[in-house]
Amino acid sequence: VMAVDSKIKGSVKFIEIPGGDTAMLPAGGGASIYYSDAVVARGGKLANYAEYSGDPPDWAVEVLTDKVCSLPGIKNIIVGGAIANFTDVKKTFGGIINGFRKAKSEGKLKGVKIWVRRGGPREKEGLDAMRALKDEGFDINVFDRNTPLTDIVDKALQNT
Repeated sequence: VMAVDSKIKGSVKFIEIPGGDTAMLPAGGGASIYYSDAVVARGGKLANYAEYSGDPPDWAVEVLTDKVCSLPGIKNIIVGGAIANFTDVKKTFGGIINGFRKAKSEGKLKGVKIWVRRGGPREKEGLDAMRALKDEGFDINVFDRNTPLTDIVDKALQNT
């Protein structure tokens, strides 16, 4: 992931935290800290620190998603962030969706629940594309900008 980060406009970051069961795939440094703090404050165990920001290319977000989906013992993946100003939600979600499909084809994500919350440019198209993953057998729950970020964490942790 760090090699990808050095080659792109925007940013992708990843650090594994062994022993956790809640994986993070948040948009932006603020959301990454906010979600992480919310998980820990509610007694959850983080599996990683990650973020994508600055409108990175979809392929870079796909690489990050593959890394997150490869974490051992995860039960939940929390995706998304606040309301973007310029990051194209549909484009970055395209990378995440491709990463999810790849992971599923490799036998990963069994028993993993995915929680999505996002707003910003082309959010409707991006959120609709995420919702469509249900038709492919993903256990995914998708929310728009009107759902508080902490509600997503609460929903995820109630299911672990």
